[in-house]
Amino acid sequence: MRIITKEPLQSYAEKHPDCKTALQECLKERMFEQGLSQKDVAKILGTSQSRISDLISGKCNPTFELAQSICRNLDIAPAIEGV
Repeated sequence: MRIITKEPLQSYAEKHPDCKTALQECLKERMFEQGLSQKDVAKILGTSQSRISDLISGKCNPTFELAQSICRNLDIAPAIEGV
């Protein structure tokens, strides 16, 4: 199993500043599939509902730790395409 570390993610983000990850879309899809509200997801992830709202709307990007938590707790496979 390949482990993703912070360094390659930060390097990729620096090289591709305009690239949006698919994490927001995967999160929205998973919420729909499981009938979860933003409040539900915030509770699962241990963050605020406003943070989830900002992530979904693209106003902010998740920290590395939050991205890991999203993938782990909502069963979303972590991947970076084009690296």
